[in-house]
Amino acid sequence: MASRRSRIVAAAVAVAMPLIVANAQVTASTPPHPVVRLLGVFDDATGDPVGGAQVVDLATKRIAVTSVSGAISLAFLRPGVSILLIRKIGYAPRLQTVTVSASDTVPITMALEPRAQVLPEVRTTATNTTSGRLAMFEQHRAGGFGHFLTQDQLEKAEGRLTSDVFRRIPGVWLRFDMRSGAWYVASTRSGGGGAPCAATVVVDGMSRRGDFDGAFDINSIRPEEMAGVEFYPGGATTPIAYGGTQDGCGTVVIWTR
Repeated sequence: MASRRSRIVAAAVAVAMPLIVANAQVTASTPPHPVVRLLGVFDDATGDPVGGAQVVDLATKRIAVTSVSGAISLAFLRPGVSILLIRKIGYAPRLQTVTVSASDTVPITMALEPRAQVLPEVRTTATNTTSGRLAMFEQHRAGGFGHFLTQDQLEKAEGRLTSDVFRRIPGVWLRFDMRSGAWYVASTRSGGGGAPCAATVVVDGMSRRGDFDGAFDINSIRPEEMAGVEFYPGGATTPIAYGGTQDGCGTVVIWTR
């Protein structure tokens, strides 16, 4: 502790001497005026100067800032006794009583105690996609078979038609029904007759399969209503839960929010 204090005092003297000499030179060339005091602020742990520390006169609320050398002239103080608040982020604030007078010119040294800055608590929220209904979606996506659209991708497509979004899925073929004005999902893999056939559509676990005349209109659910989409172009990649190898026309699985 003694060696640390001696380092602080030595540093304070080194900082203060140029300012004292400068002040004496000004005094010699100008009419007499009250002598100011010098304040040096140092790190209590290392003895290094603390630049950028605020020095607040609690009486007048005036604020000054220490230089990179940790020093500051107290010329802004009125003659007499003042109470100063010295503060800087990363250090414990400290109060200091100083006297400004012609008879008291010894520089003041003050050591600030380092203190870890406690930041306010930050909380984040996110949708849990690994539990409940979406647990199966995540399980299938991790398996690497099929094609998937996540909620993040679907949110970026809000305001668009679902048929436009599905065009980006490899292997999807869309058929427009002139009579109903509806779009149906099919697979480019043949169901046996050489032409695309209607895909099975499963919404929240409920099958909506039918032929083209009775197939599910994919635009009846908007992208912003979906939490996830799975597409399997053929029976070989379709999970057993959705029919497995029995479905050669492909399967679309939609999970709603």
